[in-house]
Amino acid sequence: MSKNSKIQWTDHSWPIVTGCIPKSAGCANCYAIKDSWRLSHNPNPKIREIYTGTVEKKGETLRWTGLIKYHPDRLKWVEQWKKPARIFVSNMADLFSDDVPEWFLDLTWAYMAVYKRHTYQVLTKCPDRLNAYLNDPNTPQRIAMWINAELDINKHPGNDYPPLPLNNWAYDKFSWPLSNVWVGVSVENEVVTHRIKTLLETPATIRFISCEPLLGPVELRPHYLYEDYQESYRDNEKLDWVIVGGESGPNARVCQVKWIQSIVNQCEQTGTPIFVKQLGSNSNLEVKGKGDNLEEWPQSLRIQEFPTIL
Repeated sequence: MSKNSKIQWTDHSWPIVTGCIPKSAGCANCYAIKDSWRLSHNPNPKIREIYTGTVEKKGETLRWTGLIKYHPDRLKWVEQWKKPARIFVSNMADLFSDDVPEWFLDLTWAYMAVYKRHTYQVLTKCPDRLNAYLNDPNTPQRIAMWINAELDINKHPGNDYPPLPLNNWAYDKFSWPLSNVWVGVSVENEVVTHRIKTLLETPATIRFISCEPLLGPVELRPHYLYEDYQESYRDNEKLDWVIVGGESGPNARVCQVKWIQSIVNQCEQTGTPIFVKQLGSNSNLEVKGKGDNLEEWPQSLRIQEFPTIL
């Protein structure tokens, strides 16, 4: 069970999907492929089975096979975590991969609705499917069906079940969009900033981006941040949170500190919460390891903020 995550902006990881398909440059040195390979050789068969077949090794190179697995039994972890926490949803794979079925998305959202003591952080490189799912007027109805079935696959009536009445009790369990679910997209360079536009057209209480690994300068302010933060906080075209960090590991690509500083400056000018996670293992400053020791950073980068829900 992935409690006490080492990722600084979350508390626990919830690896409910395993196996992935690379989407853009940020995927090249992904930690998940190395961890998945390692875990696929775990001596515990229950752990090994979760990851078996998702990664293959060609010479010294690891690569995803394209096999996507989803794990309903792991959804129950959030019930066992009694203390309210921030939870990184599907940290080992993309929840919105095409091969993850809609019913599993519905069941995941139903768990998040029922166990609302937690805050769930959903990060994807597939913003189009995220957008379509959360904008689908039938999505809350399908989630309500899972709540009515007590989150039990054996009790779910299936797709042929007649529509629930709008005054069904399950609708009173959650507002839409869920107030405890944050959704975000990865934006590692200017090439993929188009993901932000799709994100901002997606209904969510908190919308955020993760500029990690940051592979080049990213200009946000002209299009996605506003000067008057308090007035525009609920505007559909406003980012609510930004994470930024350099790449870590032996093959880390360059992350110039000035790129991180630029994003920090843009967020500070607009009052947007910013979380600087790490400088990376290949920055132009001398730092140890992944560059996550704040004492080694310039004072202007020592910022680790979270969004506030008004």
